[in-house]
Amino acid sequence: MGEQITVDLRSQGNVSGVIYIKKNGQEVLAGSERGLNVAVINADTGDTILTDTFDTDGNESESNRFASTIQSVLTGSIVAIAVCDDAAARLSEEAKQACRMLGSCRAHTLHFRGAWALVGIKGAAPGLADEKLENPHNAGDSVSVELTSTLPLRPADKKTIIISAMSAGYYSESDANVSVDGQAVSIPGGYGRGLNVIVLDESDGKVLETRVFDTDDSASESEKFASFIDGLPYGRIVAIACKDDAAAQLTTSARAACAGLGSSLIDTLAFRDAWAIIGIKGASIGSVAEAQSSKKAVHCLAWMPTEPIYTDSVSILSQSNGHDKGGQVQLAIDGIHAADKYTQGITLAVVETSTGILEKLETFDTSDVNQEAHKDLINMIDTTPTGKIVIATVSDDGAANLPSEARMALGQIGSSLIQKLAFRDSWAIIGRKGCAPGAVPEILSNTGPLAVQFWASLATSALARPYFCLRALSAGHDVGNTANISVDHQPLIQQEKLSRGLNVVVLEGQFYQVLATDCFDTDGDEAESARFVKLVEKQQNGSVIAIAVFDDAAARLTTEAKQTIQSLGSTQIQQLRFRDSWSMVAIKGYQGQIQESLSTSSQAHCTFCLPANGVQPLTSGAQTLLKALSSGKESSKISSITLTRASGSREIAGGTTSGLTTVELDQNSLEVLEIRQFDTGDSSSASDNLAECIESIPTGHIVIVAACGNVATHLSERAKLALGSIGSAHIRHIQDNDSWAINGIKGAAPGSVCECMVGPAQDAIGMVLQESPTSRYGGRQPRALFNIAGLLAGAVMAGLVSIFTGVYFTSNYGSKPAVSFKQVEPLPTQHGPSQRKALFVGINYGRGQSTTLKKLPLAYARQMKRAMVMAGLFPANECIVLVDEVGNNHEKPPNPEEWASKGNIQKKLQSYVADAKEGDVYLFFYFGHGSSNKSPPVDPNDKTREEYLVTLSSDLNRREVLSDVELNEITHAMNGRANLTFLFLACYSGGMFDKHPPLPYRMKGIALTAVDGTIPAIIESGSQVEDVYNIATVIRDEVKAMKNSGHTPTYAQVYDEVKAKTSEYGKVIKLPNGQTITVDYVPQIYVGPNYCDPSKQKFLQPLA
Repeated sequence: MGEQITVDLRSQGNVSGVIYIKKNGQEVLAGSERGLNVAVINADTGDTILTDTFDTDGNESESNRFASTIQSVLTGSIVAIAVCDDAAARLSEEAKQACRMLGSCRAHTLHFRGAWALVGIKGAAPGLADEKLENPHNAGDSVSVELTSTLPLRPADKKTIIISAMSAGYYSESDANVSVDGQAVSIPGGYGRGLNVIVLDESDGKVLETRVFDTDDSASESEKFASFIDGLPYGRIVAIACKDDAAAQLTTSARAACAGLGSSLIDTLAFRDAWAIIGIKGASIGSVAEAQSSKKAVHCLAWMPTEPIYTDSVSILSQSNGHDKGGQVQLAIDGIHAADKYTQGITLAVVETSTGILEKLETFDTSDVNQEAHKDLINMIDTTPTGKIVIATVSDDGAANLPSEARMALGQIGSSLIQKLAFRDSWAIIGRKGCAPGAVPEILSNTGPLAVQFWASLATSALARPYFCLRALSAGHDVGNTANISVDHQPLIQQEKLSRGLNVVVLEGQFYQVLATDCFDTDGDEAESARFVKLVEKQQNGSVIAIAVFDDAAARLTTEAKQTIQSLGSTQIQQLRFRDSWSMVAIKGYQGQIQESLSTSSQAHCTFCLPANGVQPLTSGAQTLLKALSSGKESSKISSITLTRASGSREIAGGTTSGLTTVELDQNSLEVLEIRQFDTGDSSSASDNLAECIESIPTGHIVIVAACGNVATHLSERAKLALGSIGSAHIRHIQDNDSWAINGIKGAAPGSVCECMVGPAQDAIGMVLQESPTSRYGGRQPRALFNIAGLLAGAVMAGLVSIFTGVYFTSNYGSKPAVSFKQVEPLPTQHGPSQRKALFVGINYGRGQSTTLKKLPLAYARQMKRAMVMAGLFPANECIVLVDEVGNNHEKPPNPEEWASKGNIQKKLQSYVADAKEGDVYLFFYFGHGSSNKSPPVDPNDKTREEYLVTLSSDLNRREVLSDVELNEITHAMNGRANLTFLFLACYSGGMFDKHPPLPYRMKGIALTAVDGTIPAIIESGSQVEDVYNIATVIRDEVKAMKNSGHTPTYAQVYDEVKAKTSEYGKVIKLPNGQTITVDYVPQIYVGPNYCDPSKQKFLQPLA
């Protein structure tokens, strides 16, 4: 096949209608069979996978069969549909939802004997498919449509392998099967008793070998199996499904071989259990899809890229058990369990996309009909930033009290199965906020436990979010008396620090670091106005300034202060009156880049979508600022849509007439194409007209909508679906007199665009658009995107990715690293002659050595490297990782230079000393055991005390210590020529640099101490060991006390306790490069086997 495929369709809505579906001119389906005529085409090869006809005119069961068929089609497959005669009479809602999973935004408008043709992609957002639909105007009319669509095939090197495995053990007719990319894998002679093994090539997913080992009958079969697995090369994919029984004669060596594939359940496999795994030779235990049950069938699903997965990817695993085994649920990232619970409900986890680090974990008991946990679940999804990976899984039951609005919220992370979730079903998904339903790995079963696993690539700028939402909320004294300034729902000023007057946050304009937060009581003191003016004056052009009024800011706001605000672009500050609500976000010195909201009788909300790679001036022809204003409150109703370019600003639509104002723009030139208004609060016909208008807008066009007054009363389901096709996730919740505005894109998935909705208040949003040629159809396969960019939010087709790139990013996007808000500042593009090198050491102490570190060091070392690279602190080719094992059979790394031996560590550090010059930056990260020749508590004046890092010998078979004396020799040899930073996650590491001849500069040790087994705590320590020990003791004691009280302590609880009890709080520390920082918190204390995010810690600022 060539690089593209052309599909031609004809649909005729008539009793004697004739249809056809052609692929590259050749008929694949033709005739006059009534209903939906469907052809499914492989997006990799162009081969026809399936043709079928579903008589949804004559039988509703055909609608269900159609929906099930589409549900089973692989994500990324091309699907062509042509209606013959009629398909609408018994087309169910479930079937219509299946059509929307193909990118249709018009299937729900199909009437009796209407003609409809569609070429879509499984997993596309509504509005992305090519489709034509015409309904008859009168009974008996004959209508027909023809459609031609050309799509590119997916490049061979951008394939994602989708593998599923099922085992019923002795139950459900002792069934077992494995499929690859939707095609069942056969075994000569059939699947047999024992272990059915399928080996796949990790580079293309091709089946290399199939074997059956009857480990029920013979121990020799177990040994053959172990030898077979041991002989496979590192990285090979191995799927195993157990049939009947595999445990009776399963030897220790056979179980160890399974552990070498990543199995964490093999040791508990019992007689006639069901067990399935999709493993990888050498994978970390618990990092692969695996499920086991003693009484029910189990299912596994894995999405694996064909490119290398270990260097810059992270394994994400979600396991779910309905009621089986007590309803256990597990979440794991890189094999480290983030959750292991038996509690009821749905567990959600949010993962940072650039580092693979767990950010948030919550369980919602949606099984209890007496609780309203679903509201908290909805809020967590709504407040999760677009683009974040979201893992969800059910334990015991999650459906009993999961209403439709909660299920729709889960649709925002890509779920297409959540509507089917029933009482005590198992369900798991690895989604992404803003992905279209059907575009992500997801699995549902009513028969038993299941697991889904996905390798998320972290090594591409495509993972970056297109924008950050900076929000400012003001509520004057009489309408709430509060204020809030946040980025992606994360407050930048804590509630207790807000005060009357102007609350201000200043961000740096490229990477959005917080430069200043302050509050100015311009109600009570004119001097506060002067202080505010000084703050603004000292900021550089390009700084982002957000302001929100609390209570009142007008009483003593001076003329000079108002003029300063006007200089930022405000046109409303002169109208600010006593106790008015007013908020503003402005870019200092960048003409026209401002968004503000003022209200005398309601709250004022303001949202500015900051481009991911920094703000820029609105230079001629390069950028356009789009602003929308909405007020639904009847007494102050207004809407406004404004375009600002270098030549100036102009309002293109708006007024005080009730209704929804829509503006359509071309995605390439940003030319205004059409302006319409629909009074959906007054007329159902207006709602239908709105839906028809949006349905007819071409894919990729920009659509701005702003509400004025009441718009909800007659807003129909069809209209809400249409607004969902431009990316709205909130429109289903709109009520009378709500304020609502959206900067949408036709074909964007719900939750993937900038959208604001609040109660009866003023709401303003703005975002920077860029004029850039885009290709509507450039590569439309979602599975290719999974391979390239993980779960790319909203942009299920690469055509929409181009749109996102053109609309939300500035022209030099890609020249800077992808970062998340509040990460350390990335390096400038040019580093000059300076060097930046980093050494990461993680020692698991394998090969029979006793350890309590539970496989954490290796995973943390790799995560730390990823975090440093993705934050732009060190180039990937200058980052070295030294470890002692790579698999679960304790295999040594193939290259001895990668071994975590004392000699290798010293050699690398000494090379840094030899090469160091002024301006160079070096990092040594160590996670492993630490030791001392004196047990704590110790005398800090004891000159005989020594601390050690417990490293390994040159053959990795025994332990050798690297002493503080040896490390101090290295730091003395460096002699301040370069920035050498040590990050140690080890006991006693706080005392590594507290003695020996003083250095010519201040050496500050940063000690990372392991407490209570697997509880990592990063401690800003003093130079004496007891500081670290005492703080660690506080943490350990607090954790134990909380656990003994009967509940698991949260991060916030431990944080508060430690902050109150440690003498380090508030201490000013001078860093080696002369900078000073204040320890205003004990950073990142996580309870349980969790993750810490090094890229977000203040103590890494010297590296920038």
